[in-house]
Order: sequence, then C-alpha cells, then structure tokens
Amino acid sequence: MPTDTTPAAVAHSLDRWWNMVRGMPTSAAVVCLCEALDLIEALASNRDHYAAMYHDAIASRDARTNIEIKE
Repeated sequence: MPTDTTPAAVAHSLDRWWNMVRGMPTSAAVVCLCEALDLIEALASNRDHYAAMYHDAIASRDARTNIEIKE
C-alpha cells in the first residue's frame, strides 16, 4: 500500500499507472490494476483527512467571497 496519500502523490501514481497500462499484455495490466486498487484502498482509509481538507477549502472560499461582497 502506498505510504504517501497526499493529493499530489495520488495524482502522480494514477498518471504513472495509466501510462504503464496502455499497450501492456493483459497479465501485466492486471498487476498494475492491483497497484491501483491498493492506492484506492489507501485513499479510502484516509477519507476523513481528505473530507476535512475539502471542508476547510470550502470554508476558506466562502470567507473570501464574503469579504469581497462586503467591500
């Protein structure tokens, strides 16, 4: 299972996986699919962290919008 589940690391891993899978024999593609499933599992286990980051970003956006409207 990947140890770095930051959004940038996840995006990099998914890009790497997709580039490897294209044009591969079926058996190799299955191995890569297993890697992708491990990545998805890592994201799911860390979902509370990402949910908190999402809510913080929305709150920050809303606060900026309210400031702009008041000015």
